[in-house]
Amino acid sequence: ALLEMKRESFFSEFRQEHRKIRDLLFDMITSFLEHDFEKSGALLESLDSLTGPHFRYEEEELYPALTEIFGEQYINKLLTDHDLAIARAKKLNSMIKAGSKEKDDITDCINTVRSILPHVSDCEGLSIMVEKLDDKVVDSICNSVEEARKANIPLIEWSETSRTRKPLQIKDKTY
Repeated sequence: ALLEMKRESFFSEFRQEHRKIRDLLFDMITSFLEHDFEKSGALLESLDSLTGPHFRYEEEELYPALTEIFGEQYINKLLTDHDLAIARAKKLNSMIKAGSKEKDDITDCINTVRSILPHVSDCEGLSIMVEKLDDKVVDSICNSVEEARKANIPLIEWSETSRTRKPLQIKDKTY
């Protein structure tokens, strides 16, 4: 019964985290449309805090556990999506600090945020695959969630300090 509660809790929290991430991204788009860089920066900070532990447990336990279902190629795609999300968060941070109200820069910010959205919806669907995993594996994922949340390292910091994959850099414009 305890393991069943843990499983249900994981599915519920996983979905809630994706909703929060989605909503923060939508709010960022609105803040850019309103040229409110202060709000954009605060939203990016919230996103950085929320996604640090989230990406960590996904990469350390969830994705490896799903390799047997999806195979290496798709798991690599999910990891590459994370690489891109991290690089885009860094890019947004630079653009927000630059504070350019130029139409092209605002459009670039909005498009950068939008480019992260597909991973959020793709990732949300993984929970129906997790349901097929062995109880011990799900228990291990749940423990990883707890550890990642306890460590509470923001995404960009985690990506530069303890993440095993090396960060990608997006080199299209200097901000």
